[in-house]
Amino acid sequence: MSNNISIDKQFSSLPDSTTIIILHPSAYASHRTLGQLLLQSTNVAYAHLPAEDLSLEAALTAIKEAVETQLQIKVDALGSNLTKSADILGKALNRTRSCVLLIEGFDGERRSQLQPLIEALADTLKSGHRIVLSGRELPIDLIESDTIRGKLALLPVDNRRMLVDYAHPEAGKSFLEVRAFGQGQVWVNGRLVDRWEGHLPRSLFFFFVDRAMTTRDDIFHTFWPNLSTREATNVFHVTKRKVSEILGTNLTIYGAGFYRIANEIDLYYDVVNFQEAVQSAAVADDEEAQELYQVAIDLYREDFLSGMKGEWIARRRQEMAATYTEALVGMARICERRDEQEKALGLYLRASATAPLREDLIRGIMRMYHQIGANHRALETYDRLVDGLKKSLNVTPDPLTVKLAAEIKATK
Repeated sequence: MSNNISIDKQFSSLPDSTTIIILHPSAYASHRTLGQLLLQSTNVAYAHLPAEDLSLEAALTAIKEAVETQLQIKVDALGSNLTKSADILGKALNRTRSCVLLIEGFDGERRSQLQPLIEALADTLKSGHRIVLSGRELPIDLIESDTIRGKLALLPVDNRRMLVDYAHPEAGKSFLEVRAFGQGQVWVNGRLVDRWEGHLPRSLFFFFVDRAMTTRDDIFHTFWPNLSTREATNVFHVTKRKVSEILGTNLTIYGAGFYRIANEIDLYYDVVNFQEAVQSAAVADDEEAQELYQVAIDLYREDFLSGMKGEWIARRRQEMAATYTEALVGMARICERRDEQEKALGLYLRASATAPLREDLIRGIMRMYHQIGANHRALETYDRLVDGLKKSLNVTPDPLTVKLAAEIKATK
């Protein structure tokens, strides 16, 4: 299955043997897309589990009422014996033509409460009948359940956007999902790593992932420049061992003078995906480039490791911010070529927020304001640039910018 196709196409291409579908928590917009699609084309019972009552009884009542009112099927009472309840619910659903039970709010305590029901339903439902689960967290225990192996799918799947297919792991590999845009989050086989036992193990972890390959000298110079080689060696090995203990697997292997990510790890890193998308977009045609720039813009949720300190982190943060600006500018120029002035203006403004004196961006903003009939805003933008350049660098704008301002003034 392609990692780039939309959720509706992924859904329609599933085999009939897939009876349990989990909507990827990191793609909430896709939940709405699939929900709308199902409501338009399929027998659907939509059960929203109440947030104010977390009891099993409340969840079962919501599911029963959804099936009865929306599918017009009588369902006998559901109780705490979940195997029996699954049999009752499954028989009721099987009386209809292929249908979908969409359950929203599959979170927290609900996951463990309802997992036996979901597992039993996977065996009870006829081909073409499905349970779709939507929640804010990945139900990894359900995904790893041997009971429903081969009957479960995670949608949508798109490696470029960090929508990892945990339902189909590669044998002998550990999934390592790393998101460095923002505070920095790490998942091992779908489980969040939330205890790092200090700043140093966490920082060393992100350094290894970000560098992919690095030497011992580079590590020592970055983290312990004032320690002797012997002292740095001791601290390094203790910290590296701590990282492995936290992850439950060895992060790196050593060979030919380099530390690199271990072969047993299947790494998904948002920074790599971000950089590859921007680099590929720069040489692609407009249609493909627009999609690639959008991937990059979506991945850049916040600044690189925004909650962490360190010289190497600060440098990398600046590099990523500059690349993000290029993604915004690239997308803006495509929109400008397509006469989508308002979209282009928004993108130029976002890019300019990170580089307020960059004149190609200012000219883009001025052009877009002019084209939508807001000449006064175009000239206000120019005046701010003149003041900024004077105060910061004691220079005047580029002749191209001056010429553009004159042309806009002439049309007032």
